[in-house]
Amino acid sequence: MSIDEPIEFDLLNHHSSGVYMASVMQYEENFITDITNFTKHWHKSHQYLVGNKKTFKINQGAYKSYNLPYETKNIDKCWFVFETENIEDVKRILNTYCFSLGKKRNRGFGAIEKIEFEETTDGIFRPIPCESNPDIYIPLNPPYWEVKNCVGCKFEGI
Repeated sequence: MSIDEPIEFDLLNHHSSGVYMASVMQYEENFITDITNFTKHWHKSHQYLVGNKKTFKINQGAYKSYNLPYETKNIDKCWFVFETENIEDVKRILNTYCFSLGKKRNRGFGAIEKIEFEETTDGIFRPIPCESNPDIYIPLNPPYWEVKNCVGCKFEGI
């Protein structure tokens, strides 16, 4: 596979509602939680970024300083259940392109040590879109923070 070839990520089967036949990420409850701060503060070594400007604002815009608390979870093992006929292609893509999960991957969080595959007869339990009597309203399409993407869903075994 060369870098010019498109990668086919649509290898999982679809439910009749259009969602993938895959579970959400699951993990055991014995994890370690920590609070980390991400900071960005102005330093004189960054002077080259502003050129000859005498003044600039560090409370707004591109040079804004911030201190962002971020909760991290150290999870030893997580798993997904999915349905596919192309298991070898899924294995190849995950082993080639999947090195981390979650947010702040560029800061070293979410690193994956190894990926294992097991066949199972367990059912897939996930939210399925529905029109009547939803259990929960959740976004199924990115951006997940946008309220207009929320859809009424029921949790079902598929």
